[in-house]
Amino acid sequence: VWAPSCCVGRKALSLFLSRPRRLREAVERSLLSPHLWILPAGALPPTPAELLSAPAMEQMLRELRRHFEHVVVDSPPVLLVTDATVLSKIVDGVVLVVESGVTPRKAILRAYKTLETAGAKILGTVVNKMDVRHGGYYGHVYDTYRNTYYREEERTRSASATAPAAVYRPNAFSKS
Repeated sequence: VWAPSCCVGRKALSLFLSRPRRLREAVERSLLSPHLWILPAGALPPTPAELLSAPAMEQMLRELRRHFEHVVVDSPPVLLVTDATVLSKIVDGVVLVVESGVTPRKAILRAYKTLETAGAKILGTVVNKMDVRHGGYYGHVYDTYRNTYYREEERTRSASATAPAAVYRPNAFSKS
């Protein structure tokens, strides 16, 4: 489940939480992939943190876990508003996303400390928009990995034409 904050419509997290209904009525299949279901964030409610910390949010996450193998909840930045901190208490884990070369180290440490104080289980950090052309340790590691991986892929491509394995649930609501 993906909840981009840009989407506003009749199916939305804010509507679902403010006027409880069946989850099936709130989520929809993505047009990008039949294996991806989305629940847009919807319109900004007057008190988002209050809505996210309501029992209805925890109940909705429990129901999503029964229907989907993976549930991903996107939130605003940790230091911008309290949404991420509130959500960190009711999700299984948090992945902190930082922008390479832009997010100051002090902000990363403060965000980590904020989540840690809230009791979040921090699974790790993703660094996005990293330019590996600038070298450094990670650039070297990435280049080595890329060269090794693609060289191996070229060798095995002619020997095998199998697709990578994937686990998905095309009819996530068939159990209901």
